[in-house]
Amino acid sequence: MLGFATGVLGWSPEAFWRSTWPELEAAIEGRTGKRFKDIITPARAAEIARYHPPTKSIR
Repeated sequence: MLGFATGVLGWSPEAFWRSTWPELEAAIEGRTGKRFKDIITPARAAEIARYHPPTKSIR
């Protein structure tokens, strides 16, 4: 997802990490014209979440 945000969307890594899920969905839809669920399925999102669990914020 970071690769998509920094490559296709042109975001900086910092912008990606500070964004919310709805912001990312809206940016993807705005750039591609496709709804987020058509790009990343719920099953794929769950798979990603399994391998990248939430971590404590460094803030």
